Amino acid sequence: MMADDHYITHDRIQETLDSLENGVDRMRELARHVSEDKESILNSLGSLLNSPVLKETKGAEREEIELRLDNLVKRCLGVDIDVQTIRNTNQELAFQRLGQLLHTLLESASNDLRRSREVTERYLNSCLPEPVGPIDESFQATLLECTAEDQKDVRKKLELYLPKLAAAHDIVQSCEPGMIK
Repeated sequence: MMADDHYITHDRIQETLDSLENGVDRMRELARHVSEDKESILNSLGSLLNSPVLKETKGAEREEIELRLDNLVKRCLGVDIDVQTIRNTNQELAFQRLGQLLHTLLESASNDLRRSREVTERYLNSCLPEPVGPIDESFQATLLECTAEDQKDVRKKLELYLPKLAAAHDIVQSCEPGMIK
């Protein structure tokens, strides 16, 4: 009878741990969503602050709008979410290498938009289970050394960055025909 009690207790502990693990996963996902909302709201506030309509607004009305914008920015910045990814030493080193590769990619955009777009597409394809084009094997190898969480975050960033690069490329191309690399 005592052995049965041990298994019941052991099973309950496992069930409780499973439930707690699901709760932690939900909490981390919710925190990520809050961080994304914060970034989106700050971008919108920045767009409003730099909008032509606001620049044309004069006097007390402009002052009131700027005060509200400033207040909203401060309140938004007051929300601080910090979701840390637990990494082992190899994952940390891979994550740092990945950061360097992405930093180099961002820096190269100002010199050669077309090439940066191609590299971004290869990097993004490297993140996909079924690539839709060529991949960068070195980037993919580094990515696979990272945590699954890091892999998802990198993919999401590349998915957001690619359309911006494409739009910048189109703008430059339409403004200076023949000048684009």
